[in-house]
Amino acid sequence: MNSTPTSIRVFGWYLILITGVGLMTMPGMILDMFGLSYGPQLWLPRMIGLLAAIIGVIDIVIAQHQITALYPWSVRLRLFAAAFMVGLWAFKQVEIGILLFAAIDALGAMWTWWTMRK
Repeated sequence: MNSTPTSIRVFGWYLILITGVGLMTMPGMILDMFGLSYGPQLWLPRMIGLLAAIIGVIDIVIAQHQITALYPWSVRLRLFAAAFMVGLWAFKQVEIGILLFAAIDALGAMWTWWTMRK
């Protein structure tokens, strides 16, 4: 469980199952669960779920084929995503529930970074 491909694969499955399928199939429930607001049109969170699932599949392929050149980019981009979410919250653009998603991204990135250093 401590290998870099494993950390990326686990994050990929999180993106597919929780963020991806969750937002695609039941966006209102997922967003309500985290206290995140949304408008009357649920197509936008559904599209975000689709994009998250696609990125999750890409992460799994990266891990499966051990494309090591993309490992550092995975860490950087997940940390950027976490920082962006924190910024949205800090500037009162989104509710506090987004910080859970930011924490998951940051912790996943740190797990990958830690395994890369071994």
